[in-house]
Amino acid sequence: MALFEKTLNERREAFVRARFAESQYFGFEEIEDWLKSQPEAERPDMSRWTKLLSGKFWQKFGIGSQRSLLNDCATPIHALGREAISQSTFIRIHSLFMPGLYWGMHEGIYIDPCDDAEMKDVFFVLREVDDRLIVERLGVPFKNSCFSSEIFLWVLLAEWDGKRPKLRNARSILCVELMRAVKKEREKAQMDFNYSVATSEDGTRIVRADWVVVIEGEKATLFPEYKFSDSCLGQKAKLGIECEARFHIQTLKNTQESVLEFLRRDDYTHVYDFEKRTTQYQIFSCGPQTSSFKMLFIRKDFCLDPLPSGGIEVV
Repeated sequence: MALFEKTLNERREAFVRARFAESQYFGFEEIEDWLKSQPEAERPDMSRWTKLLSGKFWQKFGIGSQRSLLNDCATPIHALGREAISQSTFIRIHSLFMPGLYWGMHEGIYIDPCDDAEMKDVFFVLREVDDRLIVERLGVPFKNSCFSSEIFLWVLLAEWDGKRPKLRNARSILCVELMRAVKKEREKAQMDFNYSVATSEDGTRIVRADWVVVIEGEKATLFPEYKFSDSCLGQKAKLGIECEARFHIQTLKNTQESVLEFLRRDDYTHVYDFEKRTTQYQIFSCGPQTSSFKMLFIRKDFCLDPLPSGGIEVV
């Protein structure tokens, strides 16, 4: 009987989509399917884009936010006219900052348009807070300066949502950058899965470890991680119920000799302790923080039969 009902590729895809759904990434697993509709959309899906920009997507913005890119993708506020923005905002900022102001939802970026070489690339961020206008200078004057990517993206989203003159360029940049970020996270998630030594049946949970200790009764066999992580061989173990206790052994070195010495120490205390438990696997965090590694204890019933060759008998 096969160890897994789902194939390796099915589990890998499930892990990728579960990664997308995590709040520190994109917050929903269907982001690739959703994103296909956005490059041609007249208006952005504001609820979804707002969540993405309010999260950490802006930190993944990789194209840079140079002045020339802003000029290509956003319309300065003086060119929009009174009807394009709220009356209160228009009155308060138009006369002060024309023509170098690009306005987003509740904040904008001002680029000093003067000919003074020392001031040409100085950027300011303007925010509406509690019915006040706050102006913040970013950095010191230097050519090709970059301003906050987060604010830049909000300006592009306002360009698209407000059907401003450069909405197509703004939409294209937003979608291309999000596609790039999604592709990058997919590749990282796939790599994490490929290098894992064990996965859950549905693929959404994985364990990456440098060493795998397979327990069969009072017998233990040590394997280096590559014996289980090579996805081409499909040798990954299966995750069942995790042991409630996690051990931290800071003095352990990431070498075969050190790991074997630890496993054989004190009459195999850790092996016997795990063997008595009803759980199926246990994780040891080892080494100092700067060079930490993990060791996985797992029962033989949760490994493919036969086991990989080259294991070292511990007990």
